Amino acid sequence: MKRTITFLLIYLFTLSFFPISVFAQETQTTTLFPSQDATIVQGNSSNYGSLSTLTCANDGVEFKSFSVKFDLGVLPSNAQIENVTLNLVQNNSGGDTVVVNVYRITSSWGETSVTGTNKPTIDTGVSYGALSVDTNNGQKTFPQDFSGLIKSWLANPSTNFGLHFEATTSANYSHEFGSRESGSKPSLVITYSIPDEDSPVISDIQVTEISSDEVTIKWVTSEESTSYVEYGEGTDYGKLSGSDDFVSSHIVKIGLLKSDATYHFKVISEDAVGNRIESEDRTFKTSKDGEEEGPEKSDEHVSSDIAPPQHLKLAIVTEDGKYSVELKWDHTITEDFDGYRIYRSGEDAISYVLLTEVGPDKTYYKDQEVEKGKTYFYILRTVRGEEESADSNEEVVTIYSSILGESLNGLSFWKGFIICNIFILPLFGLGYYYYKKKGKRLGKKKK
Repeated sequence: MKRTITFLLIYLFTLSFFPISVFAQETQTTTLFPSQDATIVQGNSSNYGSLSTLTCANDGVEFKSFSVKFDLGVLPSNAQIENVTLNLVQNNSGGDTVVVNVYRITSSWGETSVTGTNKPTIDTGVSYGALSVDTNNGQKTFPQDFSGLIKSWLANPSTNFGLHFEATTSANYSHEFGSRESGSKPSLVITYSIPDEDSPVISDIQVTEISSDEVTIKWVTSEESTSYVEYGEGTDYGKLSGSDDFVSSHIVKIGLLKSDATYHFKVISEDAVGNRIESEDRTFKTSKDGEEEGPEKSDEHVSSDIAPPQHLKLAIVTEDGKYSVELKWDHTITEDFDGYRIYRSGEDAISYVLLTEVGPDKTYYKDQEVEKGKTYFYILRTVRGEEESADSNEEVVTIYSSILGESLNGLSFWKGFIICNIFILPLFGLGYYYYKKKGKRLGKKKK
């Protein structure tokens, strides 16, 4: 038993280090106070809306009740109500314990004008709450959940005229509660959540690993969502490939494609609550049969209406002993475009083939498929539909193998000190000796 408990504690402790995706929406709680309230004395034409008390009373002569309205405008219109609690604060009381009932008001009224002779209409057929009130002062919380009523008011704000409170017993009683003019106001405590209505945001669409019959499409979303690619030889697509797994980095590999063919595609992602997003239409072209790399660069669809990307620059980086080439560029001045195509040649400035295609938001790409000792040529083109711009500036880089640089990687101070004393300083000494000896010979010749 001890082993089981120990294992469980270790397991739970380990899980605490990993984030857990929760699709439920975070709940929020807000407290609302009245926008207007007033005591109403039956048959009395006086207004009591400015008093700091709200009274339920019956002394056999006067019957007192009160009305309260809460403004729900501070709640989002799409709030999902989960729980609503109604509270009163009793400050003074006398007489019998009574049951205070809550009814819905069905006509308009004003705090400064309502009286016992012009009070609003009240639907006494349905009691939304009932609370037994004794002579103990303090907060009184209705045991009922008022969510249903609040939901109906949110759906139809024009029907919110407020609540009416009265005790129906004929006994002798007087119970006073704080009004909104006091420090002990009535309150509605509302717990709600906001549904996720935002679709994922798609970015960094890339077309990679292009062959004569396969292609890999990658993209990123702002939240975890599904991964699907709809594709075909026209904009009606007709084929779908992907996964229902919820991820933020998406990779979909498509096979059984025709060689040397242009395909249209769009990526599709849907989050856990059904919010769906689709990219705009894009294209890729498969290579010819027998080609190991992507399709060759062609001027067949070059358009002068599309400006190329600008200021292409290259940099060689090394990570864990592996080389890669970083490409950076400035955006095209063309406003409406689908992305950029990166062409590379490992032979000369002519034999370019498509390396990859990236989205219109990208100005960076890392080519990790390079080898030491080889020279690579790069150019970029802007893409819009099936059309391309002319070439960007061409950049060339050679991946040189730096034996010295690699051997010095991780060199300590003492190793450097020893190498300096054994090899470098003696070389300087020999050079100095040779220089002085040659100087002396030149001096003798002048004499």
